[in-house]
Amino acid sequence: MDSLYSQLSFHSGIVAVMEVLRATNGLVQEEAPWGSEVGLDRREWVLALVLESLRVCGVLLQPVVPIISARLLGRLGAEGEAREWASATPSLPSEEAPLGKEVGALFVK
Repeated sequence: MDSLYSQLSFHSGIVAVMEVLRATNGLVQEEAPWGSEVGLDRREWVLALVLESLRVCGVLLQPVVPIISARLLGRLGAEGEAREWASATPSLPSEEAPLGKEVGALFVK
């Protein structure tokens, strides 16, 4: 993303983020973490991975769609360093992390 944005190739950056989001959606569809046959550990792992993917994508999209990115990061409870460009490397939390207090749709008319 650094390289793409430095070259003002924002479209290519958005395409790359969308690929990650599609892969994340595919994981959710494949894992179906809402099913009763899914163990709690697996469900928590899938949800943590999905939420972290969303956080990283939100950080990476801040230069392009700052308001929507801010809403997403707020709903995820990402504050301070978790919103900085340097934190756009995925890492699963070592302990429970609460979601943000903001609720509602990201895209409003």
